[in-house]
Amino acid sequence: MRNLMKLMAVVAVVAMMAGVATAATIHASKDSRYGKPMPSSSRGLLDCSGVIELSAGYSNPFAYLPATGLVDDWLGYGPYWTGGEIVFHIAFPASDDGWNWQFGFTPAADCDPDLFIMEGGCGEEFAIYFFDGSVSATGWTGAELWFCLDGYDGSTCYMEVLFDMQLYVPFDFCADVIDTEGVGYFTGDTCDGYNTPAGACETGGAAQYLSDGQEDYYGVFMPAGSTFTADVVHICDGSLRVLDACAEPVNCVWYVDLTYPGGQPEVLTFTNDTGVDAIFYLVIDAYDDCCGTYDMDFTSSTGAIANESMTLGDVKALYR
Repeated sequence: MRNLMKLMAVVAVVAMMAGVATAATIHASKDSRYGKPMPSSSRGLLDCSGVIELSAGYSNPFAYLPATGLVDDWLGYGPYWTGGEIVFHIAFPASDDGWNWQFGFTPAADCDPDLFIMEGGCGEEFAIYFFDGSVSATGWTGAELWFCLDGYDGSTCYMEVLFDMQLYVPFDFCADVIDTEGVGYFTGDTCDGYNTPAGACETGGAAQYLSDGQEDYYGVFMPAGSTFTADVVHICDGSLRVLDACAEPVNCVWYVDLTYPGGQPEVLTFTNDTGVDAIFYLVIDAYDDCCGTYDMDFTSSTGAIANESMTLGDVKALYR
């Protein structure tokens, strides 16, 4: 019953997920979910007087989650979090491009903390995310964040807490797009590729998972209204996404990571509904930092895999 109640709470939060206050890519571990805040009667209860300041390379192997706390209602759901709270804070130095950051926690097997991220102030009324696993972000441009670990169903324990941060570096993979055209069967190996930030991918209300594997890139010319399907079997736990450019600024316009473990097909279908002919970029990626071989069956409706070095006019000539 305990696990069922938690699952119901998590599913409800995910179903209400919407845009977030700061534009960045949030990467959840495979067991995490996140959501948007909802009205709640619990406000101003969180004790922020003992907040722990974070910095790059922070490590505490004995962070203590007490048995009792003040907040048992987060994001409009509860009372589920009847354990105690630990609050952390990070102030990001000014940066034109933003920051990458990683917040990780490893509790004992019989302990079940959840992570709530607050922006704009320290208090449950400022919560914008709910996770039940470690999380990271790329290109974060906000000024500061607060992280609260709260014990689900009275959980209490010591745990390891890690935090790190790095300056975000804008990326450009235009020179690395695979030189091939057409549709059909393709094979590749991502171990000779790069790992680039994914862009904010949110499709169907699903959190984007931590895809730190090296990647392959295919430029896909798509006439207005055309559709392509990529059926990929990756030796790793593969993930697929579609970007609208090969250099920043870039937007992620579609994303799929549905199967686990590696060797299972990930199938992505994307339609160009922009109303104009355009080139999109299919990214073959993988969960965590895995790389390796993959097979892809690429089919399309009047679309084709195109070489990035080709101009839009060159690609159109394929159809004459």
